[in-house]
Amino acid sequence: MVHYVTVIDPRHGLAGQRLELVSVQSGRGAAFVVIRLPDGRRRSIRRSATDLVTDSPEARSESKPAPRISVRTLLTLMRHLNSMVTSRSKEVIRDERAIKTVPRSVSS
Repeated sequence: MVHYVTVIDPRHGLAGQRLELVSVQSGRGAAFVVIRLPDGRRRSIRRSATDLVTDSPEARSESKPAPRISVRTLLTLMRHLNSMVTSRSKEVIRDERAIKTVPRSVSS
């Protein structure tokens, strides 16, 4: 059975290409996988540059849990942001210079 990976990192030179997966571990360590290039050569690339990051069960178990934040902190932050927005909406930028309007004649 042949497995394929897609390079999802837009900065990578092989971005968007679907390549054959040779080995899930490289000699460079567990953070790399070995793929087969279209011309047959093998190359090790970072696992994080491929779609293996989202598919592998190991990556899911190694992922960090989402940071937790208390409701008290969120309420304080919300009040601060609300005061910032309301103070900005009260500021009015005015240009005190008088603007002369000159009637434009339209030639027919």
